[in-house]
Amino acid sequence: MVARQHRPADWDLWWRNHTAFKLRLAALAQEGGVERYSLGTEMASTHLFPDQWRRLAADVRQVFKGKLVYSVNFDSHDSFTFGDCLDVIGINTYDPIAKYDDYPTPEQIRDAWWWIVYKARTLTARFQKPVMITEVGYPSVAHAHVGPWDFRTDKPLDLALQNLLLKGAFGVLRHWSDGDAVFYYLYGEHLNQKPVGGPTDRTYAVWGKPAEATLRKYFREPIWDRHLPPRAENIHEAVVQSLVSWHRKLRDYEGRRAAPLGGGLGDPEPPGRRQGPGHPGPGARPGPQNPQGRGPLRVPRKTPPTGMLDPSHEPPHPPPSAAPAGSPHQDLAGGGG
Repeated sequence: MVARQHRPADWDLWWRNHTAFKLRLAALAQEGGVERYSLGTEMASTHLFPDQWRRLAADVRQVFKGKLVYSVNFDSHDSFTFGDCLDVIGINTYDPIAKYDDYPTPEQIRDAWWWIVYKARTLTARFQKPVMITEVGYPSVAHAHVGPWDFRTDKPLDLALQNLLLKGAFGVLRHWSDGDAVFYYLYGEHLNQKPVGGPTDRTYAVWGKPAEATLRKYFREPIWDRHLPPRAENIHEAVVQSLVSWHRKLRDYEGRRAAPLGGGLGDPEPPGRRQGPGHPGPGARPGPQNPQGRGPLRVPRKTPPTGMLDPSHEPPHPPPSAAPAGSPHQDLAGGGG
């Protein structure tokens, strides 16, 4: 499904109102000694106006002296072009994981989260800016890995799945040495109801659930926060995989046809497409088309790491199912979905 976008009838009026609103809040943030100020979050329909975002950033800097952030939704990186006017780029990480499977494996979760790190590193390479995760979280419901953004779901309670997903996410983020920060979403939705969370709660809150211990353990551990910069080959691999994903989506949008993309990226799969962990079932996308129109895009790859499952080992590439082409996540011109 394509994300729904709500667009104002008068963009000029909207930008004037949005600028006035942001300047008012920026003045309050400056008075309160705030370190970071968000210009917006998940506003993909406004990505068509990068110059207006740059003007907004310049205006806000007149009243706010801290760092400026904008949070990109997980499926809107391609249209985001104004990172140059920010101090830090935020990403909201609601990428689907193993969306054709009822329950994800630890390997699928690990690979999907390294794919998210790839996207973050690609943003750093594009804009030469640090990246932080402004939202990571899962509701404690069945199939939370398929639609992590869906806080209105009526799926049944599944505390174990929430914990499994967070363990996998933090197992990777623990080794994201070039990440600027990680923020969990969210403390609780029904704050007027006490206690917050609990074993029957189906929201993103972790309190009173198995995921609480996981979250506390992660934030208690020392983090390689900007101490170990990624190697050049890490950045190269991240950019290559982001381009592969972009070509895959482009092929879909333009109705192109290409040979299926194999699990190793360099080798097309045979007609009988493999299925199982890391390999989507029916409806999976074939490989990207070569920009020169000479057959499928082929990307060299290294031998994958061997041994025990270790989140610190970056997979040679994310599985095709870990690179979503879109979601029903709602985009509002005035804020997140």
